[in-house]
Amino acid sequence: MYKTVKINDIEPEQKYSGRFNNQPLSMNDSYWINKIHDYHTGKSVDKYRVQYQISNSHFNSSSGNAILHSFMLAYNNHEDIILSPDDLWLMISIYFSKYVNDNAEQLRHLFVDHKEKKKLVVTEPVGKREEDWTDFFGMMKEKISKNVKSADIIDHLVSNFSTTTQIESILSYACIMDTFKAYFSYGRCIPDCGIRAVHFQGTSDDWHLLKHKTEQLKMYTKTDDDYHQYLDNVLPILDEFIKTYQGHVNSGFWDRVMNLEHGQLGSGSTMYISGWILKLFYGININSNQIEFDDITLNNIKVPVEVENHCTGQRKTCYIVGGFHGVQSENHKHKPVMSLAVIEDLSTIRNLNDA
Repeated sequence: MYKTVKINDIEPEQKYSGRFNNQPLSMNDSYWINKIHDYHTGKSVDKYRVQYQISNSHFNSSSGNAILHSFMLAYNNHEDIILSPDDLWLMISIYFSKYVNDNAEQLRHLFVDHKEKKKLVVTEPVGKREEDWTDFFGMMKEKISKNVKSADIIDHLVSNFSTTTQIESILSYACIMDTFKAYFSYGRCIPDCGIRAVHFQGTSDDWHLLKHKTEQLKMYTKTDDDYHQYLDNVLPILDEFIKTYQGHVNSGFWDRVMNLEHGQLGSGSTMYISGWILKLFYGININSNQIEFDDITLNNIKVPVEVENHCTGQRKTCYIVGGFHGVQSENHKHKPVMSLAVIEDLSTIRNLNDA
């Protein structure tokens, strides 16, 4: 029997292929497509499609400077102006972005320690619709915070007024990305693979016992050796397994189980593996970003036994060998298979009476 915990709401052997928003272009959509067209002169506007769009209000007319235009409309028509701290802060922040980008190298020492551009990638949950960018901005803001010299500047640039809604927050996060684009390049990864469900064998007590037994092994190691460190890396994973068993699914943990990345090796290609799966295996450099499948070894049991059979009058050497030898794959479930064999070495057969 299994205790099944759903990790991702995905179907087996089906990959999501993103689709673009095929609705007719609104005035807002057209405005921003034309802005991209201005940046990339020579490309037809037909090459662009809007994936995602948010706005904090409807509007009556397009304007290249909505702040100035609003004041002019109110002034010329003897009407009212609505002022929001979010609007003024976004304007000031956009100008700060221009200032930083115009003086990127002179200001580099204030913001980052690295030279050139550092790539920051947000990994979204498995199978997320490509058109849904809502969570991306906050996640990228956190990435930037962790890669600048001081997160204080990021906290300062965030719009955090009583008037700030999700939309104003997203705009401030996007402005932060724009501010530091001379120091960082940005990426978004939507994995097409993931574990749909985990089928736990045994009881909750079994899994707590597994953790306890693993922890007790540390008594037989030196605190500074590599096997002690290996156990320290495995224990948090067992904690997550126990939480998942109990129904407390950490989707971020399961989404980070592994990442497969194509790489170049000599004149050929290879596949590099990363993710917490590496911490389950002993004897590898888990901090390396170039670990291949064949670099990850799982040793076998191999024990010689000297057999004396007085019924046959022979002695020989036999080997007990075992461990894991394959994977059982049925009904979209996969399980490691262990086995054991006793192998006799025919070259070692001798008579008992032989010296």
